[in-house]
Amino acid sequence: MVVVQANVMHGLPVSQPDRAAAAERIISCHPQWADRAIAATTGLSDKTIWRIRAGSRSTADPPQADAQLARDGRL
Repeated sequence: MVVVQANVMHGLPVSQPDRAAAAERIISCHPQWADRAIAATTGLSDKTIWRIRAGSRSTADPPQADAQLARDGRL
């Protein structure tokens, strides 16, 4: 997670599939994070994160939390 953010911030090349894979890992580890927080970390748009999150949900997944943690720490 930190590696992706560091690469995004320093302009080092990170492919779109690598960013999407990082977003999937963040969603699985931190489902309470808001889409914009994940987007800021991975360099993807919040709409892309929403699509990844929607695509990763299945009937086998645990129920999602009603609140999400924003980048500023608010729920």
